[in-house]
Amino acid sequence: MSKNLHLAALITLGVAFALLLTVQYVPWGGHKEEGTTPGGFPGGGIAYETSMVVTLWGLDFRSENDFGGGASDEGWYSDVWSEDGETPDGLASIRAGVPLVLVATVLAGVAVALHALRYGNAAGTVGLAGGLLGIVGAVLFANGVSELFEPIKVTWGVGLVLGILGLVALVAGAVMAMVLPDDHAAPTARPATRVDFD
Repeated sequence: MSKNLHLAALITLGVAFALLLTVQYVPWGGHKEEGTTPGGFPGGGIAYETSMVVTLWGLDFRSENDFGGGASDEGWYSDVWSEDGETPDGLASIRAGVPLVLVATVLAGVAVALHALRYGNAAGTVGLAGGLLGIVGAVLFANGVSELFEPIKVTWGVGLVLGILGLVALVAGAVMAMVLPDDHAAPTARPATRVDFD
């Protein structure tokens, strides 16, 4: 039973680490809009299409119309967000949330290594800390993005879903690791046996 639980915890922590690595590279959400500007040109207005893709590390923006288009890719820590000397609403939350998710990913990897080496209690503690930090980071990031682009409604996607699943798996795996006996725990001292020579 203990071996099965150990394997289950190791797999769960491994899945959590893989998911948290994945969310570093996939879109967390976005918004797409298309339409036609009001008239004023022969034959009507100008057709346009804009799209933005939100990732953990920045924003990818694309714009096209009948006369061409443009694109930009800006990281959340770029100076372009505060060119006027003011920080937009929500950006501080995003910048606080990103490193917390990154720390959670690193701690998930450490927890996997510790558990594989049979340091169950340490793996559980590290994994649980990573899971809680990651949850705080994900909440800060999502709220910050929503606030930054308000009133635009961001459609959340695979990155956020995988992030939530990864953090839940990390906490679950950490709890399982903590209830397992630690092979490297200090042995419990036994009371001295009294010898009676009478």
